[in-house]
Amino acid sequence: MALDVTDYSTNTNDLTNSGVTESNDVPAGLSGGSLSAYFDGSSYAYVSDANQTGLHLKQTWTVEAWLKPTKVDAWQPIASKSYVGGWPAIANREWWADIRAIENRLEAIIFEGALYPDDYNWDGAQSDSTTGFVVNEWHHWVWVYNQGDATTHVRFYKDGVYLPPQDPAATHIGDPNEGTASFMLGKWDGDETATYKGYMKDVRIWNDVRTSTEIANNYEAPLNGDEDNLVAYYPFEAISSGGRTVIGSARVEASGRVVAGARIVHPGRTAV
Repeated sequence: MALDVTDYSTNTNDLTNSGVTESNDVPAGLSGGSLSAYFDGSSYAYVSDANQTGLHLKQTWTVEAWLKPTKVDAWQPIASKSYVGGWPAIANREWWADIRAIENRLEAIIFEGALYPDDYNWDGAQSDSTTGFVVNEWHHWVWVYNQGDATTHVRFYKDGVYLPPQDPAATHIGDPNEGTASFMLGKWDGDETATYKGYMKDVRIWNDVRTSTEIANNYEAPLNGDEDNLVAYYPFEAISSGGRTVIGSARVEASGRVVAGARIVHPGRTAV
């Protein structure tokens, strides 16, 4: 079967798939679900800027994902909305959450300004190197950005546990860029060299700061899809939620509107 790249939030940020495949390799710590997405080092998935809703993340945001990388010796974008196809295209760099090549740290970056180096600022941080990724192991990772926090702009979590950033007092910037780059999983827009290789599951994009309690209490359970401040949600398989219901390749919107020949399954009945 084709990989389900539906956005199960209420925002319909459905991905376009470019070579990402379906896998039965799933994290044991996540309840429910039997499928994940496999990125082979050249594949990716994206939403064009014209078709996205709410992905121009600004002063506060959170990215969550279960990851099982099959390599950790290179720079690997996980989720991003930044065009990296050459300088000085900084105006189309907005934000990204990635694995930094140096000692496999987590990194979160946000950009302000149009040109490099004359009118260009960035804000972000890396995780401590002792908490790097491990090949062929599933773990849940979180990138949190909070521009209003004067002490620690960026926070990271592994399996619900806080990881201290390497540079907690990052530089304050103005209003972050709002460009036209595609939102992407597994690569940066315009860059074919830096790609993620491995498995990915249950990607969650929020436009708020998830607290340590919210992260610890929810990272092992699926979402409903209609949670406050949830911008996009990719479990990579069909679920029935408060956001949208998908059966096979068809969809039912949250409003109840039937799309693409979807079959509505009522509680207590079996889909055929």
